[in-house]
Amino acid sequence: MLPLKLFLRYPHDALLARKILANKQARPDQFASRPVLFDLRTANLMFDGGRHLYTICHYLAENRSRTFLRCGKLLLSGIAHKSFGSMMLQAPHVEYLNQQAKIPAGAFVLGDYRPCDREFNEIKLAGSHYMRMNIGREIPSQTPVMPYPMHPYTLPYATETTLSALRSLRTRDCLILFAGSQKRRYGAAWMEEQFGVLSRLSVLNTVRHRFPEFVTEDPFPSDFRPESLGESNQIRILDGARHLIAARDWLPAIARSHFFLCGPGGRQPLCHHLIEAMSVGTIPILEYGNRISPPLTDGLNAICFKGQKGLVEAIERVQGMDPEQLANLRDHVISFYEKHLCGTRFWKQILADQIDGQEIAMPFHEKNLE
Repeated sequence: MLPLKLFLRYPHDALLARKILANKQARPDQFASRPVLFDLRTANLMFDGGRHLYTICHYLAENRSRTFLRCGKLLLSGIAHKSFGSMMLQAPHVEYLNQQAKIPAGAFVLGDYRPCDREFNEIKLAGSHYMRMNIGREIPSQTPVMPYPMHPYTLPYATETTLSALRSLRTRDCLILFAGSQKRRYGAAWMEEQFGVLSRLSVLNTVRHRFPEFVTEDPFPSDFRPESLGESNQIRILDGARHLIAARDWLPAIARSHFFLCGPGGRQPLCHHLIEAMSVGTIPILEYGNRISPPLTDGLNAICFKGQKGLVEAIERVQGMDPEQLANLRDHVISFYEKHLCGTRFWKQILADQIDGQEIAMPFHEKNLE
């Protein structure tokens, strides 16, 4: 059942969708790898502004896969209404198909429903493989889980060359960093009641209260020279509303710190900050390492804690680490990211049929599934 708001907004959003599709310049000749069809019946992938739908399409573009979206016009209008859904429709490798259109020959089909016999026959006749996207439901054991993605605005800057350069920074001018939104909703009791973890604001306020001599809320100095950086026990907490970091500067900013304090998101523990930090070899400090697939390991590829007491102990632990311990942790963080969190690599494996199964779990939901 589609949400009522789709019907209410339909006239305006339908015009928007038609305008986007009419004005875009498709370049399908540049995408010669296995095509992909999103066959959607629900609004589940519109979660969080359509962020996850957009990021999957980004990874498919990096794998040079022409991407088709097959859905009804009502759902299409809802996707166009979302900020990242609109960006996805504008992508040159994405093409819209109505619900009656045939599956492109040989396409890898990603759907949000369980096909009936007739639909399976259609998929088989097209020489395609179907994989259902498990969205917001309990994740069965052995089901492959899509890596939680970076923020869409960060993705274009997360190139292999950039990540390699940032990972090589062994001496950094900040011990622990948090940078991001500190709006009131990030302090709601919902996070602890639903998921059993401290809210983002609880994490930050605990650090401010227990380590005032180390905390600064000033932005990074502009003269960033890696060769001149010194060791520091500094904890830098930056409010995105006061010290906004441009998307092109986000990953370099994270790479200036040994650790990133990964507070949870607004509606679920997982947050893009974790993925972005690990991509540049910045070690995460977090309470939800068990929600990554596979789980992060305390002292190996993360610093994990439980509750306020555990958070204080975690900060004290990292303040006492020597360069060899930091380097060892960083190497394992990078290795974990490359093996389990790199979206481009994951979707390359999916398209090459290197990941088994008829279902893939999407790592976002607003209720506790554990």
